[in-house]
Amino acid sequence: MCVSALTKETIAIDPNLKAAEAELLRFTESGGRLILYFDINKTLIAEDSASLKTEETLLNNILSQYYKACWDENISEAITFYEYVKNHLYPGSKQDIETKNTWTKLSGEFIQWLQKERHPLYQTVKDHYQRLSNHIGKEKIFSSFFRMIDLIEKCQCRANIVLRSFGDDIQKTIRRIESHNSKWKFTFIAKAEKGQFATSENKTLSPIQLFRTLNEHSFSAIQDDYNYWHKSPHCEQFQYGKAFLFDETSPKKHCIFFDDHINIKPSYPKNIVAPISTKNGTLNEDTLDALIKKNQLIQVDTIQAIENPNYYTDKIIDSLRVFLNSIEYSL
Repeated sequence: MCVSALTKETIAIDPNLKAAEAELLRFTESGGRLILYFDINKTLIAEDSASLKTEETLLNNILSQYYKACWDENISEAITFYEYVKNHLYPGSKQDIETKNTWTKLSGEFIQWLQKERHPLYQTVKDHYQRLSNHIGKEKIFSSFFRMIDLIEKCQCRANIVLRSFGDDIQKTIRRIESHNSKWKFTFIAKAEKGQFATSENKTLSPIQLFRTLNEHSFSAIQDDYNYWHKSPHCEQFQYGKAFLFDETSPKKHCIFFDDHINIKPSYPKNIVAPISTKNGTLNEDTLDALIKKNQLIQVDTIQAIENPNYYTDKIIDSLRVFLNSIEYSL
């Protein structure tokens, strides 16, 4: 099911798209530029090679975190199937690799479990799975991403698209995006290494130097450093996560980071994104909270990103409205 195609007729009959076009044109006419960072797994694709999740197992996993029920006679209050797996079928610590792998396996077999148990939710979940799979289609990239780029190009808005991933799917995703539109070419790829960034020419860039370079390329990608963020002594503290380089000095640049793992709880020290201001290169917890409130750090709802073709467009426009209103207020 391909629903990304954007035409005048599509915009005319969709009031949300029409409003989005007007807002984006307003930003474009002011000389604005968008810098958009996108995680890959569960943000743009329903696969994860690093954790051996196929589309089938990943969609099962997502649905296991969506549907709630009393899964056996010992449960009095409805919980998600994923919570049931973690707390009842296979309780343990998420720090234990074998335990986490078992959680992934069991949640990845959600529909099979429902069928085996003859659970009343079986047909509902199975039908939902099929709808999600149909929306993803043959290109395997969420159509809401393509529609977003189509609208940006239609409005002639300057934009930089940057893929980000701890996993192994950057090259696969680049090939799929480039095959969708031959004009979309990824011309810069870097690799994060303990807070610095190495280019394909083995040149080391600081975060500020990287930001300047990203501004020169319409499509880029960064392989992020999972071990630096995840392992001891950093243990997933936000300061060591994916660097979110944002410009707070220019009223014409607006930066947004999309990731399904962004934690939107205020003042929560563990997070996957590390906001770094290009003004002074500093980062702190207050900045993290402020960017969440400004809709510049977006916790992606994977089901919505798959099912709603306007998902990313809507999120960008919501963020832009806050940004443009703040500029007008400050002036």
